Amino acid sequence: MSVEVREARPDEYPALAELTVAAYAALPGMGPLGAYGEELADLAGRGPGAVVLAAVDGGVPVGDVTFYRRYADAMPSLAGLLGDLAGFRMLATAPAAQGRGVGAALTTACIERARAEGAPGITLHTTDLMQAAQRLYRRLGFERWTALDVTYGRTRPVQVVGYRMDFGPAR
Repeated sequence: MSVEVREARPDEYPALAELTVAAYAALPGMGPLGAYGEELADLAGRGPGAVVLAAVDGGVPVGDVTFYRRYADAMPSLAGLLGDLAGFRMLATAPAAQGRGVGAALTTACIERARAEGAPGITLHTTDLMQAAQRLYRRLGFERWTALDVTYGRTRPVQVVGYRMDFGPAR
């Protein structure tokens, strides 16, 4: 698989939305997505500073992620903690393309973009249901950042966990 990662075109949003919802719905233990499924499908509504990146293989979208130069734009309630860190959310790989390097390509593109845009580091949230993603993030150099951890849901709680990569002083 030779995956190209680039900014998504608006005409690709419907296919990417379908892919994203399918990827999250396929997670073991995820259950019905409800309102979160609507949020996942709304690529155009990801908020200020959002840049949707698409992973494309032979012209076919196989994954996407939303990059924020300032992750605080995506998580305003955590702005004091996040400072000027970049971040990304809602990384998804088409179920048929999982295990083929798409997630790594999207994550690496976010890291490279954050560095190029002068961010001091990059952060993300994932869930306790996404063990493969957590292994990938650790392999790429992210470290757990428990200050970002939060639990959502009352009847079926989902633990959301934070990761962070600091870039160190500019050279």
